[in-house]
Amino acid sequence: MSKIQELLETVVFNIIGRFKAELPRILAANVRMEKIGPPLGGKVAKSAL
Repeated sequence: MSKIQELLETVVFNIIGRFKAELPRILAANVRMEKIGPPLGGKVAKSAL
């Protein structure tokens, strides 16, 4: 994807939507996204969903 997204949730939602559109036979999937060193106002190694 070439669009810049502000939230990891939006990126994951878009990935799931694309899977559903392009692979309709898939019944279930897990998507895990991690951001290394997120800007959360402190020392955080990573954020994941």
